Amino acid sequence: MRRKTWLCSFTSLARVVDKDHRMCFVCKVAKSLDCFSKNQRKKDENAKCMDCIGKLPALLAAKNKAMEDLEERICVNCNIVKKKENFGIKERKKKKASVCMSCKEDTKVKIREQQRMKREEAAKEHAEVIKIAVKENAEKEASAIQKMKDAYEQYITKLEASGGSIEKEMTKQTDLLYIVTSISTRGNAFGPCLHGIYTTCQKAQEAARKTFEKLSESYRDGDFVSQENRVAKCDMTNFLIPGVEGAFRPLFEVLDKHGQDCTAIAISAARLGNDIQQRISFVEDTSSAWIKAGYNVLSEDSSAGSTNNDSNSKIHAIFSLTYFENWDEDVDLLGIYKDREAAMNRARVYAKDFIEIDEEQIDNSYEYISRVTNGLLFVEDGGSVSIETATLDEEHGGVDGKEIELSITDINSVWQDPEVKWY
Repeated sequence: MRRKTWLCSFTSLARVVDKDHRMCFVCKVAKSLDCFSKNQRKKDENAKCMDCIGKLPALLAAKNKAMEDLEERICVNCNIVKKKENFGIKERKKKKASVCMSCKEDTKVKIREQQRMKREEAAKEHAEVIKIAVKENAEKEASAIQKMKDAYEQYITKLEASGGSIEKEMTKQTDLLYIVTSISTRGNAFGPCLHGIYTTCQKAQEAARKTFEKLSESYRDGDFVSQENRVAKCDMTNFLIPGVEGAFRPLFEVLDKHGQDCTAIAISAARLGNDIQQRISFVEDTSSAWIKAGYNVLSEDSSAGSTNNDSNSKIHAIFSLTYFENWDEDVDLLGIYKDREAAMNRARVYAKDFIEIDEEQIDNSYEYISRVTNGLLFVEDGGSVSIETATLDEEHGGVDGKEIELSITDINSVWQDPEVKWY
């Protein structure tokens, strides 16, 4: 025990000397505390005096200079002794493990080549996936259009047998109005957007084609043109059956460009003043329901006779959207009205029954919504309701900023990425 105490005492004297002195760790000279900074005094036996600390940068520089001045060194990569000019400045300062510039460049070339091969392999795999998708979509498109064409031709046969003509039916006004809407992941018109409310099926047909041409990259003069990035497409506007109440997606395209790039046009037919909940089929293909309705359109007397709607009339459309955690449902049309109060009442009833907004909250917001012409009326965690006002037979088209973006998406700023495809 005595020997251990003596050794510790000796070590302490070797470094600390006494309470007013310290032994410098670098120069091994006992100096007064004034020669040490406050931080160094705390280090006891590892303390360095200010003189030595001041010399350290010069010592390190000299050491680095000595390493740089070595005329030759061995590259640890290729194991060849080379002149210093073959090594970068940083590599020359290393005591060991220096890598020559030639080996560094070879490594970079190998990495770039590996990355290029990975990109090419990924591109090949993606191209194969797209090729399969294009083929599958082309088959689905041909099948769907053929079914639509068969229904249309059967409708024409029945129409002509009864003494009617398609030209007359397409331009005929009834209490059924046609609403043209869109979604597009291209440009500012992300959607969903309202492009117009029309009195005849022919006007809606023309508006749908015109709007789609503005939004699409591969639809010109009423037909699709060649587009190498296109994965899927559809144009059923030649087979529209007037007098069918419901929603239909006659035009869409999907491009493989910077992720999925899609545009879709929907035509909805609804009776003026009726409370409905009609799914606008941007995402889901509803051509089968339209075809079924088309077979029965004459036998059910679905048109309620002729009526005259003033082309300058203001029409109020009520829309709703249901939110989910990771995706959005398609948009619902709740009704179209000439009377604004009737439209507002429909919105209030829907908000209470389906979005579960309490009556007190609805009553409190009455003063606000009474001033809204186009905008969000009600919103809750589960969904939203909006009113959009358009002039009958007036175009609100395309990428010129004239379209009416449905306010049901205002709460989320934009719609979550809708995936348009054949189902």
